[in-house]
Amino acid sequence: MKVRFQGMTICKLCKRARKLCRSHIVPEFFYKEIYDDKGRFFLRKAGKTGRQEQKGIREFLLCDECEGHLSKFEKYGREVIFGGEEISGRRVPRAVLLSELDYTKLKVFLNSILWRMSVASGPMWEHVRLGPHEEKLREQILDGIPGNELDIPVLCTAPLFENQLLPDLILQPDFVRGHQGRYYRIVVGGYIFSFYVSAPASNWPEELREATLKEDGNWIILIKDIHEIEFLMKDLKSVVGTTQEG
Repeated sequence: MKVRFQGMTICKLCKRARKLCRSHIVPEFFYKEIYDDKGRFFLRKAGKTGRQEQKGIREFLLCDECEGHLSKFEKYGREVIFGGEEISGRRVPRAVLLSELDYTKLKVFLNSILWRMSVASGPMWEHVRLGPHEEKLREQILDGIPGNELDIPVLCTAPLFENQLLPDLILQPDFVRGHQGRYYRIVVGGYIFSFYVSAPASNWPEELREATLKEDGNWIILIKDIHEIEFLMKDLKSVVGTTQEG
């Protein structure tokens, strides 16, 4: 496959002067269910009309070597989330319990998504700015170090509509402040990923304490009916209202 480059500049990950690839911010496989027959998908911001995009959202961000470095973590993340990796799991009420996961690969993969959203410059990512966390994550990702399970824990929720996952659901990431702490949230591939950047363990909601990816390889994917998720319902209603007005 031909890789497109721009002129020599600084790679965001390794900080070396390199030719940069048009890098995906969120990995390409999250978009696979929403492409039309021309390889396009329809993107919108929360509650607003949108536009067609081609092959995910990309920027000149990483050099070819760093793309290759991230690819092994992305491969594992894709197989855990969408299938392909043999993992142990069982369905329980309102959740799926995964076990025997490779904590290092999965945690670095998740961290890399959050970090890329922060360093990206496009309007899609304007609400994600990690500040002092950004450089720490960069170094960990570059070295393949996951950090501990309490360091920016991530909660994954699968919203269901009529008991079905919605793989074509994608929404601009946002920043949420509340009594449960501060977190960034993105809806993509039918899942909600919430990255907690400021939440003392003592203040975490019970579901976060239980469901965060553990260093022993356990992870709980929460399952909720979409009608229980206020921000999604608000967004869907606003889209319906916009469509009816049009």
